[in-house]
Amino acid sequence: MLRAGPDGTPPTDLPGLPKGPACLPAYREALRDAFASLSTYEGVTGKLTYRGGSPDPIKSVVMKQFKGKKAVFVTNIDPY
Repeated sequence: MLRAGPDGTPPTDLPGLPKGPACLPAYREALRDAFASLSTYEGVTGKLTYRGGSPDPIKSVVMKQFKGKKAVFVTNIDPY
C-alpha cells in the first residue's frame, strides 16, 4: 500500500516503481490498484463499502431537517 511521509510526499523506496517525472503513471496505477482491492474501509465519516472494483463508495446517509436555525436529526438511511 502507498503511504505518504509526514510532509505529504510519496515514499522514495517503493520497489518496482520508477523515480522522477516518469513515476506518475506508475503511482496512479498503484493507487488505482490499491483502491480496487478495498472492500470495506472505516473512515472518519463512517464505514465505506466498495463493490465490484468500483471507485464509488456505498455509504449511509444522514437526513437532517432545519427547525429554526438548528439542524435536527431525522433518520439514517443505510443502503446495505
